[in-house]
Amino acid sequence: MLEPVDLERGCPLDNGRLDKQHDTTTLGTLETLPVELLQTILLDLDLQSLTSLRRVNRRARLAIDMLWQYNEIITYASNCLRAALSINVSTSISCRQLHTELCSQECVTCGRFGAFLYLLTCSRVCYVCLVEDPRFLPLTPKHARRAFGLSSYETGKLLTATTLPGIYSHNSKDSANANISG
Repeated sequence: MLEPVDLERGCPLDNGRLDKQHDTTTLGTLETLPVELLQTILLDLDLQSLTSLRRVNRRARLAIDMLWQYNEIITYASNCLRAALSINVSTSISCRQLHTELCSQECVTCGRFGAFLYLLTCSRVCYVCLVEDPRFLPLTPKHARRAFGLSSYETGKLLTATTLPGIYSHNSKDSANANISG
């Protein structure tokens, strides 16, 4: 499990850093869209794109900050966003998908209370499934090739995550920086 203080230090978010000066920049062509359509587009952007768009200008930050789902993520689960960005899975998770999973309660596998968010698939999982179900055991691309007879090309298409230093199992083993496949 990743420590919140390490995530906050390693992946600071720009929320709350909006200067109050008058800004004449716009969202360009996006500015011509009805608000509802713009919000739908923003909600379906992946987290990396949404975070990058926030950095474009003040108007982009304001448009994203108008999303109540984004605000709930920032208010109640900002470390989920930080973790997705830090382990490089944020390109495969939309703002809408993350918010939906955070608001759900059931383990995707067994239906019990899912206290954990498995970020490789952005799915709620319970502790038992997380530690016992082999589907939630990440593998290095090399191990995935061996275990499932995959080619390098096939493993290159798999979603990968970058591990961060920390304790990742109930056996208290430290991780090393590596790419893992889910």
